[in-house]
Amino acid sequence: MAYISGQGPLLEDGTFAQGVVGKDLTLEIAQEHAQRCGLAILAALKNEIGDLNKVTQLIKLTGFVNCTNDFTKQPLVINGCSDLMKNVLAKKAFMLERQWE
Repeated sequence: MAYISGQGPLLEDGTFAQGVVGKDLTLEIAQEHAQRCGLAILAALKNEIGDLNKVTQLIKLTGFVNCTNDFTKQPLVINGCSDLMKNVLAKKAFMLERQWE
């Protein structure tokens, strides 16, 4: 079992994305940032185990969204990461329950 802790959205220039969803960032940009977090998770995992095909199950994925008080679409933001995981790790390894959509 592997546990990968907090990952942030790293941009091409090596800096972390900044901003508040619902103020500085659109839903679509926030989803791209969540996807970048997923890429960082996959890179860390691949670095540790060598081959992502060794992953047989994804048990839990938790995300946090920096947003305005009136922004209510946090699950849609996190889907940017969870959709990536589903596509890369294949549906057989994707065991998360998504209670939204």
